[in-house]
Amino acid sequence: MSAGVVLITGIAGGLGLACAEHLRGLGYDVLGWDAAHPEMDDMWHQVDVSNPDEVDEAVAGLPPLIAVVNCAGVSNRLSVSDLSVTEFDSILRTNTVGTYAVARSTFPALAAGGGTFVAIGSVAGSLAFRNRVAYCTSKAAVRMLVSCLAIEWAADNVRAVCISPGFVDAGMSAQGQQQGSTSSAVVLSHT
Repeated sequence: MSAGVVLITGIAGGLGLACAEHLRGLGYDVLGWDAAHPEMDDMWHQVDVSNPDEVDEAVAGLPPLIAVVNCAGVSNRLSVSDLSVTEFDSILRTNTVGTYAVARSTFPALAAGGGTFVAIGSVAGSLAFRNRVAYCTSKAAVRMLVSCLAIEWAADNVRAVCISPGFVDAGMSAQGQQQGSTSSAVVLSHT
């Protein structure tokens, strides 16, 4: 018997995949969205959260949800002088607008299930990092967005929380290490 249905965005790797594996192990049915469709399961679908129309289409027919875990996110490592407005906007569209689009569109299914919306923020939403202006800005906005959702949705018995992990040796951080732009030794020396 299922413990409930959870929707996870950004399920193809990193934190999203880890959350999916953990929640399945606990008995939850996991639905997944990712811009790069993972060929793993008929319950996983290609959805780009930065496109509100795709998100609206994907929520059609969702069952009541016990949780939505919004892990979809992108980053780059460019200085302000090297980062174009288009690139800045692209990161905000996925990380901030995507979080809003997913929250807004899944609210009815969360309300039907008395569920919880979990957004993956970052310590970069509270601390400034060199060459990460778009990422830091987007995650600061996610933190405030979720605070607003929590206040607004409380009356409907829907919780909203933002989890702000630090360095995680997976996904974007692992990619940064492979490219030489992130060093776990440097990160750990500051932790």
